[in-house]
Amino acid sequence: MTKYSSRSPFLSGLLSVVMPGLGHMYTGRGMRGVAFFFLTIVASAIAPVLGIVPYPPINIAAMVVVFAFVYVFTIIDSIRIAGPLKYGYVLKGYNKWYLYFGVYILGVLVVTPVSGIIRTFLVQSYRIPAGSMEPTLLVGDYILVNKFIYRNGQPKRGDVIVFVYPPDPVGEGGTLVRK
Repeated sequence: MTKYSSRSPFLSGLLSVVMPGLGHMYTGRGMRGVAFFFLTIVASAIAPVLGIVPYPPINIAAMVVVFAFVYVFTIIDSIRIAGPLKYGYVLKGYNKWYLYFGVYILGVLVVTPVSGIIRTFLVQSYRIPAGSMEPTLLVGDYILVNKFIYRNGQPKRGDVIVFVYPPDPVGEGGTLVRK
């Protein structure tokens, strides 16, 4: 027996806000949802790399624009697909709340290690703890560090190098703060 249901554009958009691609699964477009999920991961990996570009206002704007565009496009696409399904939709085998929850948990388990790999090997943010670089870098400024730039070369004149003191080197609690 075929079960019919309606698909709410609001709920589809809300599910896409919770996790990109989940709203697409709700509307019966599972493979499209997987594609948008991985596209969002790629965008979140590219965005910090854009922050390394040496043009201060442009690099931050580029990071925000790339990630926001992909994220918002995913939400809008999910809502657009759900619109015509508002009055009749043949339920798929995976249109169950517990499968949505399982996909969400799986997504979290994928994203967390990916972000850890990015932070460990590619890009990491640091906060400037002291005024030794003033007026170029001020106390409290945040910087993104490209961790793979010197794998095939040496630092050059003008490069900013980040190094982390060992914990409590002189008994005064002076450590570089990570964020």
